Amino acid sequence: MRNAKGFTLIELLVVITIIGMLMALLLPAVQAAREAARRTTCMNNQHQLSLAMLSFESAIGHFPGYKNKVGANATTFVVPLLPYIERQDVYDIWSKGDPDDGKVLIKLLVCPNNPPTSYGGCPCPLSYIPNRGAYGKNDKPAEGVSLNLTVDPHAYVGLDYISSHDGAQITLLLAESLDDRIHWGKRGGAVNDAFLAFGWDESDPLDKTNGYISSLHPGGAVVSFCDGHQYFLKDDVDYDVYKQLLSPHGAGCEDPMTVILGDDSF
Repeated sequence: MRNAKGFTLIELLVVITIIGMLMALLLPAVQAAREAARRTTCMNNQHQLSLAMLSFESAIGHFPGYKNKVGANATTFVVPLLPYIERQDVYDIWSKGDPDDGKVLIKLLVCPNNPPTSYGGCPCPLSYIPNRGAYGKNDKPAEGVSLNLTVDPHAYVGLDYISSHDGAQITLLLAESLDDRIHWGKRGGAVNDAFLAFGWDESDPLDKTNGYISSLHPGGAVVSFCDGHQYFLKDDVDYDVYKQLLSPHGAGCEDPMTVILGDDSF
């Protein structure tokens, strides 16, 4: 009679150990690949949104504010951009004064790391917000890019102004935010909140929380500049560099900035 053949207990343990080691090596690589794909999608979203803002600026002569008037409603920066992201149908609803029927999910406005469920079931979540610069300086174009355009005095900021001062390549336009209060469909008094844009304040540190850039991407956040390019801004960016990035004209701010940014500054 033939002897029955099979794995010994030691051989089985060796195989299990090898499989475990392979899984330990592969899982971080798989997770890293997934995160890289999510970051790429986030960058593509911001690229399309940046192009929409640049198209708006080319047509109107300035960037939209973080708060705007569309019809009889005060709105976020997204509503004026709807025709430029192929959602003229939704814009028409808002401009006719019935915005509650125009609150829809637009995937372009949501980072894959921060899905709609993060916003408590809101029909119009928003992961990206514009640069308002120094809070409350709506009459100072040197302080920010997207200002409050529903109050007086206020300033319009366009590419001509930015290019003739600090430059579009080093002036931030958009960035990520995790604040679950941010809905692109906010209107009326609810849109007064400063968390609908990111900015800086001399009295506050750069803590990456409400009112500042924040993200679920490890180590930093995806941002966009006024020339349309995207960049992964690290969490440890120097606060003075951060403020200079937000200002279109640092030397012209109420508290003039003296930091000169180079290609290796951030």
